[in-house]
Amino acid sequence: MLRLAALRRAFDATMRDRDFQDDAKRNGLEADGPITGAEVDDVLRDIYATPKAIVQRYEAIRNER
Repeated sequence: MLRLAALRRAFDATMRDRDFQDDAKRNGLEADGPITGAEVDDVLRDIYATPKAIVQRYEAIRNER
């Protein structure tokens, strides 16, 4: 858990870093969102919890194109 907390703090600090934000903007990326490391973890947890049937249906639709 200490490693996770350290990674979240580092992510949060990076997202607040002005030089990082400026560099991201110069490269056409959005990096000024209010998302935190904990929120990223929640999003990823939700994505990985998607039922296999839904993922398979999405892949079938995507492959129809």
